[in-house]
Amino acid sequence: MISFSSLWIKAYQLIMEYTPSTLASTFSPNTLIRQYVICQRLSLIPEGWIRESLGEFWLGVHPDLPVNHGLSENSRFRVCFLGDVIDPFAGKFNCPSLEDHPQVIQSFDDFEAYLHRLSGRFVCVVTNGESTRIYLDASGSLPLVFDVSQQIASSSLMVIPYGGEVDDDSALIELFKFHQQNGIYPFGLTPRKKIKRVLPNHYLCLDSWCVIRHWPSCSFKKEPDRTDLAEKVGGLLESTISTILKQGYKPYMSLTAGVDSRTLLACTLPKYRQNIHYFTWELPDATAMQDVATASSVSRGCGVKYSSYPYKVAKRKDQLKWLYRTSLSIGEVRGQSITTTVSQMDAKQPYIAGNVSLITLGKYWREGDDKLETLAAKDVVQRLRIPESASILQAAEEWLSSLPSLSVREVTDLLYLEQRVGCWGSEIGSGHADGPFHIYPLSNRKIFEWSLQAQGSQVERSQKALFTGVIRLKSPDLLRWAFNGRE
Repeated sequence: MISFSSLWIKAYQLIMEYTPSTLASTFSPNTLIRQYVICQRLSLIPEGWIRESLGEFWLGVHPDLPVNHGLSENSRFRVCFLGDVIDPFAGKFNCPSLEDHPQVIQSFDDFEAYLHRLSGRFVCVVTNGESTRIYLDASGSLPLVFDVSQQIASSSLMVIPYGGEVDDDSALIELFKFHQQNGIYPFGLTPRKKIKRVLPNHYLCLDSWCVIRHWPSCSFKKEPDRTDLAEKVGGLLESTISTILKQGYKPYMSLTAGVDSRTLLACTLPKYRQNIHYFTWELPDATAMQDVATASSVSRGCGVKYSSYPYKVAKRKDQLKWLYRTSLSIGEVRGQSITTTVSQMDAKQPYIAGNVSLITLGKYWREGDDKLETLAAKDVVQRLRIPESASILQAAEEWLSSLPSLSVREVTDLLYLEQRVGCWGSEIGSGHADGPFHIYPLSNRKIFEWSLQAQGSQVERSQKALFTGVIRLKSPDLLRWAFNGRE
């Protein structure tokens, strides 16, 4: 068997060879499949990308990225959606309509309430004629980075020019050592000094080029009835997945030993399951072997079509494309090392992925949190297990100051969602652009709200109580197989 550890060493060595500035000229921007740029200079839009005027700004999108426009009933608000948008309440895929909202949208608060109902992987530019903002989907799964000095926003650092000087943040790059270990740049930081990342639950105001939090506005009302919450989550997931499948796709859906893939299977109506290609990547490590063994057994028991994709050692060019598409913004050598394997799959079909479910596990909870009133910047940095420095602690302090009055456990749940999911999950979909396009049905703010409302101890969280409750309601036979312990 191939030694995955030796492949990781080679992947780390490849990362050492490049910085954002040296990588920027390695590929054409047309390699940035399903990515976008918003700027004031038409010349900054890559050749071959679709161009469109958005008031005083220009929008440039890779031809494969869906673009949809919306208008409020009173014509006061105009919205441009970039990416795949699902309205599970209206049963609509990539045809969002502001008129589906129960009330007429007359303010940005009304629009945010509409935004909370949407699932998918997208950003949206919304204006009322006086102010313009860019919002993310609930988990920030399509990246948004920006440079104030050049007034340019994009899904990729590679599209944003250097403006006459190299601004690679060599100190930050050395601090995080992605050439030695996996990781993320947290709190909106990137490997370029002038470029910042917009985190989930925030928007970028294009009038001031400031990032502003819009959710949550207060503490979450705790709900002791977990069955009721499981019914809500399961119902919304079922509607979201059904909306995707009604489009005639034959999507991919991973099947592993994890709770997230089992939850998606449980929430897929039996009449649609035969249209789905359930799969596992057959990677040369113990985790993947457990996934393949469990998935094979589950698929036989459920009678669904399943296959495992044999691992192919990633070609150097494929790994470089991964680094280019993720802008060297994450350390993720497992993902980097399966790029050639992923490219075997049909790029015209969606990959319905279970990312985000781990927000329910209390990953950053610690014993005694219920007795604490606040967390300091040093505390959240330690829970993220990232290096400490003056700039990191300052960024952590700014993040904490943006939060409303929340319990310590609520703060740590948002820490996981905004830093771990928002900074890592957004880049994964971009990195694997040669394979199927990613859609995240769990990326829905209603689901996040219900998940954070669930009462429970640290033990109950770690035992995946909410999502096992969803499975128990939707397809209890799927609980016959044990889950892995890696989540």
